[in-house]
Amino acid sequence: MGRIKMESGQVILKFLNLPKSPSCKLKNKLSIGSKQANVIIKHNSIAPKHCTFFLKGNDIVVVDHESPKGTFINNEKIESNKEVTVAIGTI
Repeated sequence: MGRIKMESGQVILKFLNLPKSPSCKLKNKLSIGSKQANVIIKHNSIAPKHCTFFLKGNDIVVVDHESPKGTFINNEKIESNKEVTVAIGTI
């Protein structure tokens, strides 16, 4: 479980269920993974190149990169390689 929030006009991503997970500012594009990413998270549920969050106009979009365990938004697994719009307050 994670959270997307606005803080001082910036979008902040936080992965609450992962120990030692950093809070990350989403300025334009932010990739998450255990090896090949802007933000490295060492956890067995995170693939080497797991997913990418980016801003598209006023929307926040996530794309799963065929990660074996998937990317979940509001407890639902999203389809790989498809842009999914997410809202502030969710992940």
